Amino acid sequence: TQTRTYKATDACGNSSFCTQTFTWTVDLTKPVFSNPPASVDIDCTVPVPPVANPTATDNCAGTPVIVLTGSTDNPSNCQNGFQRIITRTWTATDACGNTQTYTQTIRVKCCAPICTLTQGGYGQYGGTICLPNGNTVSQHVIMGTALDSEDGDSVVFGKKSNNRYWVISLSDVNQAENSNILKMLPGGGGSFVLGLDNYPGAPKYSNGASWPVVPLQVGGSKAGTIKNTLLAQTITFYFNTKIQGSGLGSLILNGDSVVISDRVCGTNDPIPGTRDTVSIISSTVAAYLVGHGYTSNAAGLLKLANDALGGVDVSPLDLSTIAGALDRINNVFDNCVLFEGYVPLVQGRATGPAVRVIPDNQLTVTAFPNPYEEQNFSLKINAPVSGPATIEFFTIDGTKISEVKRTMIAHRDETVSFRVPGLQKAKIVYLVRIGSYNSKGIVLNPN
Repeated sequence: TQTRTYKATDACGNSSFCTQTFTWTVDLTKPVFSNPPASVDIDCTVPVPPVANPTATDNCAGTPVIVLTGSTDNPSNCQNGFQRIITRTWTATDACGNTQTYTQTIRVKCCAPICTLTQGGYGQYGGTICLPNGNTVSQHVIMGTALDSEDGDSVVFGKKSNNRYWVISLSDVNQAENSNILKMLPGGGGSFVLGLDNYPGAPKYSNGASWPVVPLQVGGSKAGTIKNTLLAQTITFYFNTKIQGSGLGSLILNGDSVVISDRVCGTNDPIPGTRDTVSIISSTVAAYLVGHGYTSNAAGLLKLANDALGGVDVSPLDLSTIAGALDRINNVFDNCVLFEGYVPLVQGRATGPAVRVIPDNQLTVTAFPNPYEEQNFSLKINAPVSGPATIEFFTIDGTKISEVKRTMIAHRDETVSFRVPGLQKAKIVYLVRIGSYNSKGIVLNPN
């Protein structure tokens, strides 16, 4: 408070006094943000949200002033699940100088490789696959490593408790080009429950080898292969769940479609122009997994397949539907692709072939030809906003080669051509930026 006293005196010396008191209420209350942007974790190819314009309120008269006081965009270690972490900090200040800050954190998930091989991949000798860590190994190494990790160096298909099972052992895959697995796969025919006593060591079999005791194709190009599609696809799926570093085990099988892209061996960067939205499992199978106590992942689907082979009643599903679900996953992720996220199931949408999706709010860039030819390639760029764009070109080790400026019109294809310098014969990395959007990719060098 503050008090002022006034004295009035007339010509005869008479005086009078009055006082005036001022009282302040000190404002120590900080402003309050009313609609701050939420912190989010986004899939690796989803555009980073643009900078928001939050508002704030205050307990005293007037509107607080809000300023973006901090912004960072840093690469992260994918071992923690994120390849990029963005922070944005706003400060709100009221008329009395009280301040409040708010920080939004945006974490960009890493693209995760999911690796499978088809029946044909496991049924031929000499084929290889590039693992998520960049190492290239043969299919026989994958199968041998898988079986070597099992108790007794063997794995059971079907159900022992129902006396309907079949065994693959390490000896079936470790004889190089003479391995039994090459005679088994790829299988075909219908899908059947395994027969009773249909396993090595059963009384009617004396040789103990697993391959000859299953129903086999007779005659034709598939003579000698497994004559049970469900069994053949289950064997293939089992080996796929054992591929080192693959994200197949964490894939959620709830009927949603997935977004996938091709990848360059040794990287987790999607190859531009290869992105697809794909249905991987029917809603019927997904609902059965949940409704009958199976986990909605690869382990649950593998258990369902083995139960079906072992004679467990899986109605209303039929065996061919389960075989089809295994076949779909074995094929969709063949030879390692990048998993980029899920697209929620739309009620009533039919599952079917892959459909390419380009969202309206996404910066899309396609390099062609890829690999480049005679040191030349072009980028087809479609931006979600109009404005100046920066296109940069780098060597694979990060050395900048060139930079191009171009004005873009929203939702219109623009082409930027590039000639690889004469001394450059390696992969080229491009980075396109416009506004808050960016897109990067790799253009492969000719063989």
